[in-house]
Amino acid sequence: MTFSILAIFTVQPEFIAQFRDALMKNASASQQEPGCISYIVHGDASASNIFFLYEKYQSKEDYEFHRTTSHLKEFREVMTPMLESDPVIYRGSEI
Repeated sequence: MTFSILAIFTVQPEFIAQFRDALMKNASASQQEPGCISYIVHGDASASNIFFLYEKYQSKEDYEFHRTTSHLKEFREVMTPMLESDPVIYRGSEI
């Protein structure tokens, strides 16, 4: 059964370009992981400082592997001080 993530990030306006670069670097590495079906980055159409990700994995185990990767750990360290608030993250399986 596939496993999906929707993550929403609200970025402090002065960090938009830096955040976008870090997010795209993480996305590029994540797309190469075994079990990653898709890892798509979006920008909100009405607010330039809001980004969201749609991630889809072949299984929850593949997602759990993703959480252990060095590139995700690096992204978390870099992005955290750039955010206005904690990310909103939804996790689940297709119904």
